[in-house]
Amino acid sequence: MSIIMGSGEKRTKEPTALEYVTNRMGTNIDDDQTLAEPSAGSSSTTRTKRKRNPWQNVSQPSQPSLGNGFPQSWNPSYAPPVNSDTVRQRTSRRISTPAAAGIDLLKPSQIKARLDDYIIGQDNAKRALSIAAYSHYQRIEESVTNASEDVRLRKSNVLLLGPTGSGKTYLIQKLAEILSVPFAITDATSLTEAGYVGQDVENILNSLVQKADGDIKRAEIGIIYIDEIDKIARRGENVSITRDVSGEGVQQALLKIIEGSEVTIPENGGRLHPMANNPQIDTTNILFICGGAFVGIEKIVAERISGTSGADNSKEGGFDYSLVTTSDLIKFGMIPELIGRLPSLTYTEYLNEDALIRILTEPHDAVCKEYQRNLELDNHKLVFTPEALKAIAGLAISLNTGARGLRAIVEKVLLNIRYRAPDWNPSTITVTEGCVLNGEEPEVREIADASPTD
Repeated sequence: MSIIMGSGEKRTKEPTALEYVTNRMGTNIDDDQTLAEPSAGSSSTTRTKRKRNPWQNVSQPSQPSLGNGFPQSWNPSYAPPVNSDTVRQRTSRRISTPAAAGIDLLKPSQIKARLDDYIIGQDNAKRALSIAAYSHYQRIEESVTNASEDVRLRKSNVLLLGPTGSGKTYLIQKLAEILSVPFAITDATSLTEAGYVGQDVENILNSLVQKADGDIKRAEIGIIYIDEIDKIARRGENVSITRDVSGEGVQQALLKIIEGSEVTIPENGGRLHPMANNPQIDTTNILFICGGAFVGIEKIVAERISGTSGADNSKEGGFDYSLVTTSDLIKFGMIPELIGRLPSLTYTEYLNEDALIRILTEPHDAVCKEYQRNLELDNHKLVFTPEALKAIAGLAISLNTGARGLRAIVEKVLLNIRYRAPDWNPSTITVTEGCVLNGEEPEVREIADASPTD
């Protein structure tokens, strides 16, 4: 097809490469110049050759030319002018203070008193966590108000030991609620080294940012609880000659995050992508609490104390975690570098029968109170006899489930009652020892002249 150029000359052959480049690098025409539409009955198309300047859409400051058609910014030796305000804005990171983030900085005694409303016993752990939280946020405030002081306070991350079902996770959850800070829980068993199947350690921070509704500044003063930290212990005290991607390798990867550094996190979770807009988060002011049961460490402690792994180092109901030292943890398989970054060592105790009965009835959100309120909505009154409470606690101990097993036991006992209760008239429902141990139905007695509750 013939093309009629601006001069009217017809060209029937294809342009050479040199002619094509020359035309592309030629003079500009105005952007509003339009192409001529073909006339009716015409077999050819009339066009205006549009020559573009390749630099017309490139936003460049006014610069002298090199004389070869290229702006000077393309010269490798040319450095554009630096805006000092922009550099200062990029390099300086404003630290969010607890007061600015709306955190009510309570004293250790006040924090423990609030924890007492929800958690029975575990005074040693509650005192240690109260001190750690208070000191941590006090340190953040100090670093902003007295940044020029010679003495710099360092954060005290916590290592929390204790048997399963003793309330470790629940204790940290309530601590974060009291302080009104972003709080994330992660399981160490799902973590692997970068490049292997599993989650990278950076995903821990990504979950904290999500809990802070995407506010990185607020996430930078949050709390992260890494559960089952004992499951990433290396296979032995000696250095492994094989690749341990979910053990010692994960401990090494956690070091820089727990210590405090600028960490790049995935934009939407998953793996880091080099072309994605991956945000950065500073972990310097994030409080890390690691917890685990460390099953088998009692043998290491017994061997250290008496020279034999068969020695009895137990309290009432189980092993005495107060005997554990840092050397025992290293022998268990934790690397010294990680233990050094968790200087505050505390523990929860085994829960005996009396403690479990108190957990059932005393806290604000006790299990018995919850089910009583649930049936109260259907105008029923739920009663647990003292023998029934003792049987529930004893069954949880025999199943070795601790406090987390109490709800499952009560749920099983009240399953049929909760199914049929909405159809009954207002009644008093009494749970007895036989209901717990022998599967008997609770006693139901209709309340005479009962008026519905509001």
